[in-house]
Amino acid sequence: MRKQIFYGLFAFTATAWLLAAAQFSTPVAADDGAFSAGDHALPAQVATPAPDGNVDESPRIEVVATSAPVVRPTRAVVIGDPTLKVASIGDTLALLSAQSGFSVTDLAQRNRLTQSNMLLVGQQLRMPQPFSPKIALHRVAPGETLLSIAARYGLAPYALQQMNKLPCADCLVAGQLLRIPQTKVEGNLPQPFTQIDIDPPAPIAGEVMSIRVYTSAPLKMLEGQIGKKTLHFFKKAEGLYIAITGIPALQQTEVLNIVLSASTDGDAKTELQGRIQLAPHNYGFQNVFVSYGLLPLLSPKINEAEQARLDQIYGQYTDEQWWDGTFKYPAFGDITSTYGARRNFNGGVLNTYHSGMDFRAFVGTPVQAPAAGKVVAVEQLDVRGLGGFIDHGRGGFSAYCHLSEANVRVGQMVKAGDVIAKSGNTGRTEGPHLHWEVAVGGVQVNPASWLTTVVQ
Repeated sequence: MRKQIFYGLFAFTATAWLLAAAQFSTPVAADDGAFSAGDHALPAQVATPAPDGNVDESPRIEVVATSAPVVRPTRAVVIGDPTLKVASIGDTLALLSAQSGFSVTDLAQRNRLTQSNMLLVGQQLRMPQPFSPKIALHRVAPGETLLSIAARYGLAPYALQQMNKLPCADCLVAGQLLRIPQTKVEGNLPQPFTQIDIDPPAPIAGEVMSIRVYTSAPLKMLEGQIGKKTLHFFKKAEGLYIAITGIPALQQTEVLNIVLSASTDGDAKTELQGRIQLAPHNYGFQNVFVSYGLLPLLSPKINEAEQARLDQIYGQYTDEQWWDGTFKYPAFGDITSTYGARRNFNGGVLNTYHSGMDFRAFVGTPVQAPAAGKVVAVEQLDVRGLGGFIDHGRGGFSAYCHLSEANVRVGQMVKAGDVIAKSGNTGRTEGPHLHWEVAVGGVQVNPASWLTTVVQ
């Protein structure tokens, strides 16, 4: 009797497990993705009969991990505690010491820091006393004297010498930072910087980050770099410069270094360095199996060559911004696959990730421009098939792949809602659909963010 009960419970448990597992077996397009080689072999999955009795040969996936909701650490907001200082780009213990008068050693010990110049954007620092600096910082330019600097700020040369503990009035070196007492301080950063905002302060891989630089005077030069990517700034308003860039979905490091350099007419170049913490995010993992005829398109060389071509297209930059507001959907149809999922093709032949968003679309379905821009490429690719590419300005691009035909030409200006192509079944795909990509700063990012959020 006990054996019968045991076997019955075992059979019931196994049946329930199989029914639950079956719910996670969903079709997915076997397309695209930025290349990343790997050798993690995973078991194949057998196609199941379709309702009409025919064998469904669309690719199948085994979902190992599902996408988790985005949890973004936000910039700390300190209320009622004047002894807390939130670090921003350019902040170091040396700068905070110069502005506040507290020693670097005291600040490091109080905050248990072993590397005094390694502060993260948004990091909270405990100060010995309320942090309310009445000090601005000035970087000495070649040819400047204590007298000229004092006259610039309306100070007595002797007071400036005493404030900075200079042994003599001529003891200045180009690039040296001087403490400038002020009753009104525009910002706690070296001039010409007054404020730098990062949005979001802790971005996730695969999304867009905006850097806003506020200055006290018009700039002659403003350059920036985050990781290995160059930042392109444009002048939004007087004293405000903005750059947007994407964080690669396969970004391995958890902290990105950012460097900003600026100069005004007649002033030496001022450089700021900072570190940005990435927020964790899980896009999920998929096992994808393609038919025998598509196996040659899993070649790493083919995928590398295609990504190199995409880098050429996405790496262009135009100062003008043609898009306005959020993007529109490029096609009417269910979303069958989202951005970012890591993909293992045919048991380890190719390891990559899904670099865009897929829409279910029959051959000939109209494809619309989601925003205004200029067509910069229409060409046949091995993996993405016939593709069209639109430059939306300021480093933003969108791509439409597996098309059956394109209705635009290179150089043509389009506006949101214009029909630019028809969906198809070209390239590495097991069935007709539209693959949509968005890239910023040469990086393919999550298109879903552009549907709901105004990027600026």
